Amino acid sequence: SRILFRDRYLMAYNKEAGIPTQAMPSDAYNNVYEAAKRFLSAEGVDDPYVGLHHRLDRDTSGVLIMTLSRAANKALSRAFMEHRVKKMYLAWVFGVPEWNETRVCVDIGRGAGRYEAWIHQPGKLAETLFTVLCRESDRSLVRAEPITGRTHQIRLHLAHMGFPVLGDRRYGGPHAAAAAPRLLLHAFQLECLHPVTAEKLSLRAPLPEDWPLGADPAIPG
Repeated sequence: SRILFRDRYLMAYNKEAGIPTQAMPSDAYNNVYEAAKRFLSAEGVDDPYVGLHHRLDRDTSGVLIMTLSRAANKALSRAFMEHRVKKMYLAWVFGVPEWNETRVCVDIGRGAGRYEAWIHQPGKLAETLFTVLCRESDRSLVRAEPITGRTHQIRLHLAHMGFPVLGDRRYGGPHAAAAAPRLLLHAFQLECLHPVTAEKLSLRAPLPEDWPLGADPAIPG
């Protein structure tokens, strides 16, 4: 099962790569949000409710948490707004960084129809902590911990540093884009307090079957 956690208030799902979180203009049916509602209906839930408080890019896999009751909305929404939800991603990147750990604080804005890392003009504050987990000849496995939650933040920050995510056909450039059949970005772990019970939740999504293990598959943290 791809369901990582479930009670009457929350459901955490291990999202597949290639599936949107919510409806797209061209397709309102094939997305996690609508699939979750259909799943609950099949279980016999009348008028099922699903609340989205964060999103994963269509080509990003991993932990996606949803509310199943409006009673959980306010506390979970506030936790995301106040950066009390800790998220950890894994990414295979093009190149081999010299640093072991670095913190990137580069604003993100939108121009010419796409998101960009803005260096010379103010945008929305974006901050990410990166740690190298494994180095190979021409690629590296990196852990990304976003402090803020801007659209495409991890992809933009890595591309800005010169280490784009493998398979990133939007920001990666031709070499990184051609180095993998899909975007190699995975939302590996999410930690938060349950919005109703205050229980500490630590949710992990197993690595996808097509995920390159590399020289050292162990994931610290």
